[in-house]
Amino acid sequence: MARTLDSGGKVSLEGGQLRSLRPGGEPERIERTVTDAADFAAVLRGEFGLDLDRTFTDPIWGVVERS
Repeated sequence: MARTLDSGGKVSLEGGQLRSLRPGGEPERIERTVTDAADFAAVLRGEFGLDLDRTFTDPIWGVVERS
């Protein structure tokens, strides 16, 4: 999934890889691996504005983790 930010930046989540680009004088690029189900739920909430119940996100994380 991907989201364009109001600031012109972008954040994306592909499998367990979170990538973000935040513009500025010196653009900030961050790439990291989502570590577990709790981190996955936090990324969905914090980066994508999806405040989903863990009973929904944990099974999805299980599929992502196995791929």
